[in-house]
This record gives sequence, C-alpha cells and structure tokens, in this order.
Amino acid sequence: AVEDLVRALELARETVKFNFALLGEPSVEGITSCVARLPVRERCPPPVAAACVQYLDVMVRYGFVPPPVLGEVLVALCHTVSHPLLSDSSWHVARNLILSHTGRVAMETLCCLLDTVGGGAQHQAAPGPGAGEKGGDEAVAARRAATEARVAVALARVAGTTVFGSVCRGAVYFVSMVTWGKHMVRAVHVTPFLVLPPLLRILGGAVDTVVALEVALSMRRLVKKFGEELQVEWRLVFRILRR
Repeated sequence: AVEDLVRALELARETVKFNFALLGEPSVEGITSCVARLPVRERCPPPVAAACVQYLDVMVRYGFVPPPVLGEVLVALCHTVSHPLLSDSSWHVARNLILSHTGRVAMETLCCLLDTVGGGAQHQAAPGPGAGEKGGDEAVAARRAATEARVAVALARVAGTTVFGSVCRGAVYFVSMVTWGKHMVRAVHVTPFLVLPPLLRILGGAVDTVVALEVALSMRRLVKKFGEELQVEWRLVFRILRR
C-alpha cells in the first residue's frame, strides 16, 4: 500500500511539473490539499512523507501554491522540517515559497500560526501593498481574516496529536531562519521587531519543551548575528528569555 501511494504521489508530481498550465485551479487545490494532509498524519511512513515534500517542491518551483491551501502546505512543511531526513529539503521548499510572489502572505501565515497556538492577540504583520491608502486597511484586514481562517482549519487537523509539537517547532524555525538566520530572505523585508511578538506569544500557550528550546536557539542566533544593531527589540528579547 505504501509503494502504491508513493507511485501515486510521483504521478501527481510529474503531472504538476509538466502540465501545471493545463490544470484548473480547483484541481490544483484539491491535489495539493490531499498531499499536504498526508505527512501530518500520525505514523506517516517516511517514504510517503518524502514523496509529499518532493511534490510540494515541484509545486513551488514549476507552479504556485493556491492561497486557499497555503496554510495546509506550511503546516506540512513545519512538520517535515523536524524530520532528520527531510529537514534540508523542507527548508528549501519553504524558502522558495517565501521567495515567491506569495512570500509575504506565507510569512503572515507562519506568524498567524504562532499567534493561534499561543492564544495571543492578533499578530501585527508587516503592512502589505495598499496599506495606508484609501481602502488599504480594509484589504489588509480582509487578508488577515482569511489567513487566520486557513490557519485555524490546518491546525485543527493536527491539534491533540503527536504532530502538533513539531508543527509549532517548525514554524518557529522557519520564521527565525527567514528573518535573521544563516540563509535569511531579505526580499520579504520582515524585521525582527515584527517577528518577536509572535515568538513571545507562543510561549504563553501550552507548548512543548522542544518548541521553547527552538525559541531559545533562535534568540541566540539573533543576538549573535545582530546584537549590535538591536534597539527596541531588546525589550522583547528579554521578555522572551524570561519566559
């Protein structure tokens, strides 16, 4: 059964790679949603999880991830990045996704995921195009509400499972690596000041030790790399470390 599922995923990957332009968006959404749900199942076989990451890699590089399934895709990658054999490939897929035209929305989704888990206030994402203009605030609010809805649906499928902790840990890892890590993505123009509040809020929830450790490691990387440049961020860094 595992071999048959892996072959089906390989077929889906090749179909997207060579025929993405011929596929309708509903078909792409349906296939991608099904694929993204597989690796976050408890006791998902490693070959199946690897095939899912390969599919998502092709989807990001040869097509695009439809917004309605962006939350599910990121939750899947947040989980697989914690797998020793899939860590590098999952990071590359997530980085390419954040470098794409949906990069800002992807970062907002990750921050929203941290906020939702932490049970904190609505996150303060970087203003998108149109913010500050007439009707811009309404557009930003609508996009944020849609993001929160997608995240809630994606998290509901892993809540209460053994997968939940690794999803939270992966979200912390992605957000910190993109913003100030070794391979930071400057193109999204996200500063530590915008990312630190969600990291603080996730510690306010019932998080695993592995999540708290990942936050601590991310603070170490931030201070080591940009300690001399931090100003107002220090207050948030100290609050995070006191947690």
